[in-house]
Amino acid sequence: MIAKTAARTFAARALPPVLAALLTGLVHLLAMRRSNLWPVGEISRGMGDYGPQYLPFHQAFAELLHGNPLISLQFNWFSGAGVGFLPDLATYLASPSALLVGAVPAQDVDLALAIIILLKLMLAGAAMTFLLTCLAPRSGWWPAVVLGTCYASSAWVFELGVFTPMWLDGLIGFPLLCLAARWSVARHRPWLSVAIVAITWWSNFYSAYMASLGAGIFLLLWLAATASSWRAGLASVLRFLVTGILGVLLSSVLLLPTVMAVARGVDYVPPPLPPVTQQIVWSRVLPFTEGVSSTPLIYVGTVPFLLAISLLLPHGLRLRESWPWGLGVVALVASMQNDVVVTVWNAFDTPNGNPFRYSFVVCGFVVIAALFALQRGSLAQGRTTLTAPSPPSALVGLAVLHWIARDLEHVVAKDLHHNPSLVEQWAFPLGIALVLVSLLHRWRRVMAAAAGALALACLAEVVVCAGYIDEHARLALGAIPLQDELSTSRTHRAANATQRADWPAGRVGGAPVHRRYYWTTLNEPMAHAYPSLPYYSSTIDADVSDMLIGLGQPFRAGGRMMMDRSDPGLDALLSVAARAKDPAFARVDSQEVLPMVRLAPAPRSTAADSLPRAPLPVVLERRNALLAEPIYFSATDVSFSTSGEDEMHPVLAGSSVQISARCAPGQTLHLASDSIDAMASWTSADGRGRRASLFDRRVTPLTGIESGTFTLDRINRDTLLSSNSLACLDHDALQRQVAATARPAITVDGSRLAASFPEPVTGDVVVATAAQRGWSCQLDGQDAAITSRSGLLTVPAEQSRELSCHYRTPGLVPGAVLSLLALGGSLWWAGWQRGLAGGRRPRLSRAGLGRLRRR
Repeated sequence: MIAKTAARTFAARALPPVLAALLTGLVHLLAMRRSNLWPVGEISRGMGDYGPQYLPFHQAFAELLHGNPLISLQFNWFSGAGVGFLPDLATYLASPSALLVGAVPAQDVDLALAIIILLKLMLAGAAMTFLLTCLAPRSGWWPAVVLGTCYASSAWVFELGVFTPMWLDGLIGFPLLCLAARWSVARHRPWLSVAIVAITWWSNFYSAYMASLGAGIFLLLWLAATASSWRAGLASVLRFLVTGILGVLLSSVLLLPTVMAVARGVDYVPPPLPPVTQQIVWSRVLPFTEGVSSTPLIYVGTVPFLLAISLLLPHGLRLRESWPWGLGVVALVASMQNDVVVTVWNAFDTPNGNPFRYSFVVCGFVVIAALFALQRGSLAQGRTTLTAPSPPSALVGLAVLHWIARDLEHVVAKDLHHNPSLVEQWAFPLGIALVLVSLLHRWRRVMAAAAGALALACLAEVVVCAGYIDEHARLALGAIPLQDELSTSRTHRAANATQRADWPAGRVGGAPVHRRYYWTTLNEPMAHAYPSLPYYSSTIDADVSDMLIGLGQPFRAGGRMMMDRSDPGLDALLSVAARAKDPAFARVDSQEVLPMVRLAPAPRSTAADSLPRAPLPVVLERRNALLAEPIYFSATDVSFSTSGEDEMHPVLAGSSVQISARCAPGQTLHLASDSIDAMASWTSADGRGRRASLFDRRVTPLTGIESGTFTLDRINRDTLLSSNSLACLDHDALQRQVAATARPAITVDGSRLAASFPEPVTGDVVVATAAQRGWSCQLDGQDAAITSRSGLLTVPAEQSRELSCHYRTPGLVPGAVLSLLALGGSLWWAGWQRGLAGGRRPRLSRAGLGRLRRR
């Protein structure tokens, strides 16, 4: 009998979340089909950073799970000449659902990621539904199912979540964290509460911070509505605070190394927060508005919003139990105009992109308040039943809707799109229908049918609105093309190029990319599994970016985006032994370069070298410092058409400048500048006309020019050049050093690198990767000191043959210790809380038990 009762109780609790998950999946499949989105349509869903970042990271994770020696949990040789991988894993891939990519072939990772996104959305709908049924267990299942589906189908989901898959973990975590906050009031399930916090922060710490802040606000509102005394409320807050701290510490093994990596990251100053008025903020609660680049994303359905606003004039709950939720929703939405509040929500940082990424939390509060608007009874005692909103409160919601929409045509903001006619066709009829349902509360069957029709209309609005959002989001963000058959063949050709480069002695360079689409290719080495130089990540180590930028690698976003351009000098120094000539890797050229591990003896000084030389740009001096003798020399007879004898020569936007210079025979001219954005055109020695984009290139080879004139045109921004900006690369000197460099036997396996020289060597052993924290090396089995030479990992050797290096993520060991301590603390905390709850649990007498059985 007890088992049957328990089974029925479990089924009753599990059924609404399961239905919400299925309904959420159906809504999103219908929205995708309506917009013809892949995999149920033909248009790629990937927008924004989906293609440049999130998909390649999942493809690299699939390579890790399949056992590719180029990547391990701690180190990634695909990108940036070698970078730490654990911070990227914590930022983009820590969700348990990411393991699904290991179950599919490499060419199907795009499909696996689409399935992962859909599963996460279904889990979010189920999690919110479960929270709602726990908050109002006697009010029926269907309102919770519909509201949970709306939560997982909000504007935030369609404008950000579906192409930023790691943030969906925060969408799932918010209702679960609110549930943990609710349990802290009654001292229920302390260990499960800690586990919920830990899993949420493990899955994605960025969105988990926002979800945790939202759960804290939820607890305060719940206590304001239901707490018996301020002391009981304070005790509940402290219990939830301890639960949160233990949960966060439990994830320290992943979190601490990531926080340390972020602290070591590039010093990038994002643009200031965009100005947002209250009119713009409130307009985003309406359907058929879109503004992913700079405005809030708080549409969660017209009916849920009207229900939440109706709490300002309640009839089913006491004022104390209803007003905190109605006023809380209004305060949260209104505060989105305040820059200080927005900064706090973004962990006291200004994000590069939409600053209202926490909008999913606001959507969650709208949904919770909407459920309470349908309750009659007492929240404090857990005795509420389902009811319709009162006609006056429904009319208040309709009036607010009219007030927001009345001037919608005049609301203007950057990249904000809206359609007032569609708002009139959908929002106002739904608002009027809600008023009619509130008038039918005396005729239960009629009201139930009308409410069911209204729920279906609400979900239909979500589907249609999703298509509107997707159509306009593509205008602001752009979209990547679908993965096609070429991607599989390109991956195969990239693998052949890797063999051709003799990896790990040499790397592979990518093909030239049109400047408009440069950012879409920055993580292609991860997408197609070949070792290279470009890299795009929010957690890039400053040591990596400083090394690459210092040697002349093109970059954007303050060093978060490292690009790859053909440059014979840099290719030789960073061991790019094969370079693709087209994006499909159909043509690959081999080139003689320095091996990835080599001896770099102290620069020699000859009589000629001891003579004074004209100064070179710092970037070229750094390159020369990696070799025994210089390969870059200052150009002679430099003249500019812009000015006469001035030391600095202005190059103005929109102008055209002719520059003349001379190099010695066998050398080619190079232009070095940190900030020039223009096109260079010239005629090479063989009579061919050539052009090259100088877009964010620090060093531009002017192929085929030994001496002569070239022209800068299509200049996009002002800059200053000097005579020292022109230098010459001596190809013969470079090739002599390449040929004279000993080539050790090199092996690479994830975070381990080993090299064996044919003869004992003395001098600096240089590895063509950044000298970032985390490396430890040994020479002939003895611990060796690590230094840096022009930013590259360097180990001074003295008659040594065997080099062995291992990378361990900084903070990993202390993070593991903190996690173990937190695990012990969590077990003690859970036992103590259970003991207190058990000690206070009232005990029934035999007479009392008899009365319960008779009931």
